[in-house]
Amino acid sequence: MNQTISPTLDTLFQRCLSRKPEAIALIDPNNKPRITGSPPRGLTYAQADRAISALAAHFIEAGLPPHSVLAVQLPNTIEFALTVLAAHRAGLVVALFPLLWRQAELVAALNRTSARAIVTSARIDGVIHADLFPDNVFFLGDKLSGLIDFYFACTDTLVYDVAICLNAWCFETDHSFNVTKARALLANYAKTRPLSHEEWEKLPLFARGAALRFLLTRLVDWLDVPPGALVRPKDPREYARKLRFHQKVKSARDYGLIEP
Repeated sequence: MNQTISPTLDTLFQRCLSRKPEAIALIDPNNKPRITGSPPRGLTYAQADRAISALAAHFIEAGLPPHSVLAVQLPNTIEFALTVLAAHRAGLVVALFPLLWRQAELVAALNRTSARAIVTSARIDGVIHADLFPDNVFFLGDKLSGLIDFYFACTDTLVYDVAICLNAWCFETDHSFNVTKARALLANYAKTRPLSHEEWEKLPLFARGAALRFLLTRLVDWLDVPPGALVRPKDPREYARKLRFHQKVKSARDYGLIEP
């Protein structure tokens, strides 16, 4: 009985390479700069083949034996495709990990798969709530028990959610910035996902952007709410004051915060 052996992923790539080496093989999404900070690019089959061979050689030189597991946690960019193809060319087994997984999930999965190495990105975005105000968060005692209002949830830069929380949770009723609350918020956030140096440096920019967003959306609701609407207009001047505060801040250190 003859059995047909399916070609490997690398074999299929090599076939395309032999037929049309100068044709475009891989193209980055347009939003790559927001996701990774790098500009989008495209590679021909010949260019991709050289990159795949170099990366496969790197895996081998790094001491990864054939059939060992390589964990991959990358966004859908050219680097993801190159990494998977290079791993197959080096004889490795690829284990794909979701982008949203953080330290606890990653450690458990790395242990389960017996992965010898992981390829990931220094900067990725993910799903954020984008409206984490106190009235959308529930507690039982000191324990978080629930979140509501995911209307604005989206895929965006993770530090933007932090900036929204700084605006929503770290100002007092007299509009003063509460450094103690901000330090506690960032310290506990860092237990799950520490901010990168770049995120730390850009935190005042994101805080200004968040304040401007809520100033404008509240202004729209304040000026144009149809009769019978469920929206209860909130005073936009609160965020005008917060925006003026953030505009004076040049660095996260000016908030009185200490870089982790």
